[in-house]
Amino acid sequence: MALTVDCPECQQTYSLKENHAGRRFRCKGCGHVITVPAELKSGGEAEDPWDNLDLAEMEGGDAVEEVTTVRPVAGERFRSESPGKRSRQTALPGLFGLPVAVVIAIACEGVLILFNTANIVMGMLQHTSSGACISGVRVGLEILAILGYLQGNNLARMVSMWLSALGVVLLTTCALLFIVSPQALPAEAQAQVPQGFLYLIAGLMMVEVGLFVTIIISLMMRSAVEFFD
Repeated sequence: MALTVDCPECQQTYSLKENHAGRRFRCKGCGHVITVPAELKSGGEAEDPWDNLDLAEMEGGDAVEEVTTVRPVAGERFRSESPGKRSRQTALPGLFGLPVAVVIAIACEGVLILFNTANIVMGMLQHTSSGACISGVRVGLEILAILGYLQGNNLARMVSMWLSALGVVLLTTCALLFIVSPQALPAEAQAQVPQGFLYLIAGLMMVEVGLFVTIIISLMMRSAVEFFD
């Protein structure tokens, strides 16, 4: 059955389908928002050619704009977000919403900070300022790395991986030197450091190598890569 409604502003008449009763649309003639009454005057019981028209196909060839508010459902909002953001929201909730891989990298950096802090203290006690300065620089870099992880900074991730790889090469070389050919060390160092202590130092270096390798692997994991994107 054809139903009709008039715009109260410009008096333009629209023919509507019966199921549009109670809805709203915008008049294309003047822009006025028209509320379709629940009961409309009909054009008679006979079949009307306007019955098959949709709300967007109105008399005079002018389409009308139906006034509706469409809100995305939760699933649509979730799908519209980037994978990195979803990873941060669905990651481990126990520590700033970080993925487990990033938490492991932060833990390794924390252990390295403890190692280097101990080296600073030992250097100050033994009056070896060069070693204390190197350890101090490393502590600063490790703190910056942790701050970069917490902020999801991909540059911090890449720099940390490269520095960790460099640390693996240097510490492995030094550890092998202490174990295989300690006589290559300066004579003064050989006189001051017992042979057994060299093995202990080499062992601690290999522990640091393990931490560096763990950092590299953790930051290369998929959850970490998505987090830093």
